[in-house]
Amino acid sequence: MKRGLRQGDPLSPFLFILVTEVLSKLLSNAIGCGSLKGVEIENQKWVNHSQYADDTIIFAHASREELYCIRQILDRFFQVFGLKMNPSKTNLYEVNVPLSELESYAGIF
Repeated sequence: MKRGLRQGDPLSPFLFILVTEVLSKLLSNAIGCGSLKGVEIENQKWVNHSQYADDTIIFAHASREELYCIRQILDRFFQVFGLKMNPSKTNLYEVNVPLSELESYAGIF
């Protein structure tokens, strides 16, 4: 119990799905309480993340408030489950955001 799961353990995929479901709920709840806006995909339907396998994409407006909120959610999630974000596999993409602002936003993470 103290050593955790080993790679190749048949329970690993199932437990990973359960854990990432918590992250999904945290991000969805942030929209519900107004902390995050997300991106509107249809009239009055908003999305702020998408998950596939072990990848998560988080959509946000280019604002410090939203990015700090995402950072807080990720910090809590990582703290509870003992996980870490892999900086070499993490990217920040922008749409119509000046490079100087993007660099500032990247510093939040």
